Amino acid sequence: MEAELDTELRDASGNGAVAVHAPHLTDPLLAAVLGIGRELSVRAVLDRAVTAAVELTHATRAELTVLGREGELTDRATAGPDGPLSPGLIEQVRVTDSAVGTLRVARTADEPAFSAADARALAVLAEAAGAALGNAHRYERGHRRAEWLRATTEVTAALRTGPPAAEGFALVARRAREIPDAVMALVALPDGQDSLIVHTVDGVLSEELVGTRLGMTDSITGDVYSTGRPRSFEAVADATVRRSARTYRSLGSVIDQLGPAAFVPLGTGQRPVGVLIVAKRRGATPFDDDDIAMIAGYAGHAAMAVEFAEAQQDRQRLALFEERDRIARDLHDLVIQRLFAIGLGMQGLGRTPEGEPIAPASPGSSARSTPRSATSGAASSPCRSPRADPSACAGRSCARSPRRR
Repeated sequence: MEAELDTELRDASGNGAVAVHAPHLTDPLLAAVLGIGRELSVRAVLDRAVTAAVELTHATRAELTVLGREGELTDRATAGPDGPLSPGLIEQVRVTDSAVGTLRVARTADEPAFSAADARALAVLAEAAGAALGNAHRYERGHRRAEWLRATTEVTAALRTGPPAAEGFALVARRAREIPDAVMALVALPDGQDSLIVHTVDGVLSEELVGTRLGMTDSITGDVYSTGRPRSFEAVADATVRRSARTYRSLGSVIDQLGPAAFVPLGTGQRPVGVLIVAKRRGATPFDDDDIAMIAGYAGHAAMAVEFAEAQQDRQRLALFEERDRIARDLHDLVIQRLFAIGLGMQGLGRTPEGEPIAPASPGSSARSTPRSATSGAASSPCRSPRADPSACAGRSCARSPRRR
């Protein structure tokens, strides 16, 4: 590559500094390499690489394929028309000594074969594309990690205010769908010992999936909840059928439109509070290990935020109950004191000034038949009447005064 670009590396000062001598920037190959290296997105790197391959090798068509860890196709870019082509040139695209794909060019059968210069140019472009892909992956990974951290901060701050659990899980699902450009995110919560229920769905299939029950022992969601380990799949429907045909029938064919998906537990302990599922459209780029790790970290923090919000609500309810108990005790003491005062007052009303108790009136007596004092009794005595017969007072101790003569 150095010879083709006329680049000479040498020790300039003996202390590790390197001087680079490159050809003039009008060199088409160098300009293509620099243009590829400036891109920070994977898609832009792929598109620019195949375009440069067609221009520099004068090929009819160029194709760059990117493979996953297990050799599966994860991304692809092409330039030029489709049609029958003769075998052309092919170069491996490597990132840090690991093959991640291939860059190939082809011509029609009536065109001349590729030259040695074309082969060298393709090799340079493949190496530049590999380096640029590594940089783009690192940049996008850092960008996604920053987005997940912002989402974690947002969810945690929102849940600290103590919204209802339904609103909290809806926020968790919405942010989980937005960051990886997914089409759906859902939260499933345990419903007893044998099943989970789809609590919240953000995105497509909301009406179809909310309230659906998933078996704890015959579904991927139940496996993730029971084991606490995240899992990822290239297609939700295919993975569901392989796991349990009965679960697939219960969900229906609506999940056929879902593609790559990540299943992560909501929580960091052995007993998660639920499961978070994030699914992309069918045919999209699958989730890699870094994506799964970031989603799992987000789900763990979100679950702790939900638990914190619920604990805060419990503390508020406990404080309210304690305040009600205190008010009830104060009211109880006040009522007892007033009843005791009323009892003392009624007891005082039932005695004469000399302290003797007053006899209660008979039930048959009228309101006017009140007890007569000794004075009133003496006044009504027959001895008191001026016309009384003196013989009527015989033998009585009357207080009648002798009449003056």
